[in-house]
Amino acid sequence: MNTAHRAEVLIQLIAEAMHRSIYQGALELSRGEGGILMYLCFVHDGATSGELSEQLAVGSGRIANALKVLEGKGMIVRRCAERDRRRVIVNLTDEGRRFACGRRLELGQKTERLLSEMGEPDASDFLRLLERAVLLAKRLERSDWE
Repeated sequence: MNTAHRAEVLIQLIAEAMHRSIYQGALELSRGEGGILMYLCFVHDGATSGELSEQLAVGSGRIANALKVLEGKGMIVRRCAERDRRRVIVNLTDEGRRFACGRRLELGQKTERLLSEMGEPDASDFLRLLERAVLLAKRLERSDWE
């Protein structure tokens, strides 16, 4: 199998995996509203809207819309920074934290079952190779290879 064919197979497998119900939660939690909740819960509660945009690789308009929706659902609160009123600080509410923790737990349990079904040797190999692929992708991204 040549490299071009392997690349096509990998793209197809990733697309198929992402459409499986086990990973629908991961997609929801990686960007947009879910990504915001996960970032605030597990990385930095009290982030600015700019930090959220940068860290989640989502445009500022999309972040603003998602924050409005999350605030309406009672999952976050927004306030202006004391020193710079133009900066918006975002914090989780108790409801937002419960939701984020629950979704993360659910996804973790599904992923544990998947890795368990793979068996120890395959799960270890899979994680090692996936980690290597992500590191290589980051390196290629930084060097702007096309």
